Amino acid sequence: EMKDLVIYAYLKKHYNNVTKDSFPSFQTLSEESGISKPTVIKSVNRLQASGYINISKIKKVNHYTFSDVNKFEIYSFDFLEDQTLTTADKAYIICMQPHMFKDSNLGIGKVIYSELDIANKLGIDLRTLRKYENHLQQGDKPVMTLVPTKKKDPMTGLVIQERIFDFDAYNNLLALKFMQIDEEIK
Repeated sequence: EMKDLVIYAYLKKHYNNVTKDSFPSFQTLSEESGISKPTVIKSVNRLQASGYINISKIKKVNHYTFSDVNKFEIYSFDFLEDQTLTTADKAYIICMQPHMFKDSNLGIGKVIYSELDIANKLGIDLRTLRKYENHLQQGDKPVMTLVPTKKKDPMTGLVIQERIFDFDAYNNLLALKFMQIDEEIK
């Protein structure tokens, strides 16, 4: 679920380079993410059951290790602290990361899928998708902009809109830095 990825991001945010694990309490995860403690616990259990994290108890404290760091896209954890973004906004952004074509020259990410395809990929309905996207398009510095393309969705016949994400607007400059390093290596 989308909230699981937000919890995963907060677990990664607390990663300790020395111990190679993370050990925030459920209460800390709940307070930081804005997700209720029971939902945090369910998310942690789903992440463990899916093999994304391993949990060990040390002196009654959960310690989380990460099974495969390549399962999630690289992004800056700075945007998790952005108070203008809701938990749903953060979940949407995290879920869209792997589907983005990233343009390091322009500092943007682009996604070209139909609304229906995106809703299906995220496991949400169209109404919820539109609500998330409307919120991300508001404000002085919108995180996302919708731009019509010449393509049409074969199922609905509607024009497919390109979703353009401004990395600077939500502090995702880390992804661009990794892209620049990759380009320099090539």
